[in-house]
Amino acid sequence: MIRLNQTVGASHNSLEEDVWALKHGLGELGYYRPNPASGWHRYPDHEMIQAVQAFQKDEGLQVDGVVKPDGPTVTRLNATAERKRRREARRRQQEGDRRAAAEQAEREARIPSANELRDQAAQARTREEVARYLALRLQRGAPSHWPFDQIERDLDQNPAGAIRMFETFVRNPDVPSFIRRGGK
Repeated sequence: MIRLNQTVGASHNSLEEDVWALKHGLGELGYYRPNPASGWHRYPDHEMIQAVQAFQKDEGLQVDGVVKPDGPTVTRLNATAERKRRREARRRQQEGDRRAAAEQAEREARIPSANELRDQAAQARTREEVARYLALRLQRGAPSHWPFDQIERDLDQNPAGAIRMFETFVRNPDVPSFIRRGGK
């Protein structure tokens, strides 16, 4: 919000803080761009006067390049800046809402591919087979060097790793045939 203590204009003795506030207010609205050679400073310059005149023209105000405290130009500058801030906040909120809704819809609408469904079904079957072989191992007994205890522990914590270890182990020719065939 721009608050001026004195009138700001080319032929007025303006306070530095008023000029600074006016330049920043006009800059927020896209009207003021400082001269690249001199940059931002606290003194009225040609670019600031042109920015004030352009704003006054766009808003249908008297185009004189002068901004008075509590005058129509500063009142309109503050109102326009507030509208812009609200519009920007609403846009950010809507964009965030749209992004969240799109992510939710993507999560809900994602249909697993045929390969994913096959892999999930195979893993479930394999997990059941591992559990069946572990139960059989407990019933019939097996040499102590077989890693069934580790497979059994990993089955809940790391099913994919346990299944890989089990499949590798079951394919080993040193495993008795009744274990490889599921006890049949």
